[in-house]
Amino acid sequence: MNLSTAKSSGRAKEVGIRKTLGSSFNQLIRQFLSESVIMSFIAVSLAVATVYLLLPLFNEIAQKELSLNAFANPIIILSLALLSVFIGILAGSYPAFFLASFRPIAVLSGKLKRGSKGSNLRSALVIFQFSISIILIAGTMVVYNQLQYIQNKNLGYNKEQVLIVHKTGDLGARVSSFVDELKSSPDIINASNSGHVIGSSFGSYTFRMKDQPDQAPILMWLTFADTDFADTYQFKIKEGRYFSEDRVTDSTAIVVNEATIKTMGIKGDPIGQEITFVGGVYNEHAARIIGVVEDFHFESFHTEIKPLVLNLWRAGQYGGYVSVRIAANNIPQTIDFMKEKWLEYAGQQAFEYTFLDEDFAEIHANEQRTGKLFTTFSILAIFVACLGLLGLAAYTAEQRTKEIGIRKTLGASVTSILVLLSKEFTKWVVVSNLIAWPVAYYLMNNWLQDFHYRIDIGAWVFVIAGLAALSIAIITVSTQALKAAVSDPVKSLKYE
Repeated sequence: MNLSTAKSSGRAKEVGIRKTLGSSFNQLIRQFLSESVIMSFIAVSLAVATVYLLLPLFNEIAQKELSLNAFANPIIILSLALLSVFIGILAGSYPAFFLASFRPIAVLSGKLKRGSKGSNLRSALVIFQFSISIILIAGTMVVYNQLQYIQNKNLGYNKEQVLIVHKTGDLGARVSSFVDELKSSPDIINASNSGHVIGSSFGSYTFRMKDQPDQAPILMWLTFADTDFADTYQFKIKEGRYFSEDRVTDSTAIVVNEATIKTMGIKGDPIGQEITFVGGVYNEHAARIIGVVEDFHFESFHTEIKPLVLNLWRAGQYGGYVSVRIAANNIPQTIDFMKEKWLEYAGQQAFEYTFLDEDFAEIHANEQRTGKLFTTFSILAIFVACLGLLGLAAYTAEQRTKEIGIRKTLGASVTSILVLLSKEFTKWVVVSNLIAWPVAYYLMNNWLQDFHYRIDIGAWVFVIAGLAALSIAIITVSTQALKAAVSDPVKSLKYE
């Protein structure tokens, strides 16, 4: 639409002659719309071919298994045909009516004004395209920075070099012997059996303070683990201590996180205070707090850190996970050793394991995919916007060929001509920034609402996005402006 209206004066004489020879307004409309629809059909054909080529890459990025079997499905073929017609009519409607409205007398007498810079429609379309590009650039930066925040934020534990062995509950009470066998290896720093691991769904229970019998039960999360759980994950103990094998009374004690202290409203020193289990098999069982661990993210960043109660396994109890902190060297040999020990205890049952950092990455895999898709669509949007801008710049330079020749003859420098041809497009991109910034802020702020732990959107994001779009636009326009600026003024003055 943009280029058709810009080049309208180039077809003015054609319209004038056709009208003089008897072509009606409707016939001209049909001609120009037919040209637009044919162009649309060609574009859709190229698009389908491109989709076939890029679909494997898209599936890899988006973790989907989409397929396109267009020629085997008549509904898809019909839809594409209708899409081609719709886009062709939509894109060609304004240029068609614009061209068909030319008056033959004005055209053939040379009174029709040439030029492209006066069109409000073309300005609006360029502003619209670059607004979308700026929104996507800003969005990409926000997504990237949120992902970096997730990757670099202190989790409250060390996720590196931790391997999770799954389905250890199948070993029964022998799981403790299996853990001891693992810890015998010099390449294994520590190992722990627990009911849950980071990223899995923790259980929940209701509690109240023992000295507050009228307190409403409070829902909190809990898990059971052995005495090496804290050392294996390298939690930071804020107050008191963690469970010890040397203290028999620890079997009835608990360790809580900081969120529990806040949620339960515990005042003063929490060590030694008692919390009562409410309901279930542990109803009215009181447990004494012996330690407080620093809050750690046992779920994704989408949710606030919940109050957590850690319990020590009692005799004969065991869990479905063994967490193993391994040394950085000899990892393949260490895994082989663990598999060998597993087979000794589990027979021919498969040895299933994952690395904690990979599990953590999987929790936030959707955000990673969002980041990749944002980047891809930003590049596509900028590319399409630059194509239109390049065409308009080329046409503007062509329309002002004589003006450029005269200016050069009168001593204008190449730089001044570059500024002359670029300033109009620069103005459009500046307006695009003013439109895009509030829209981008609104959209990305809404996206960040899904994260309890998130970055703040700084003004610098929009400034960089705007400067990036402006730089791209100037470079795009300058390629044509420079070509016109360095041309021979003699040839320019002979133009037409």
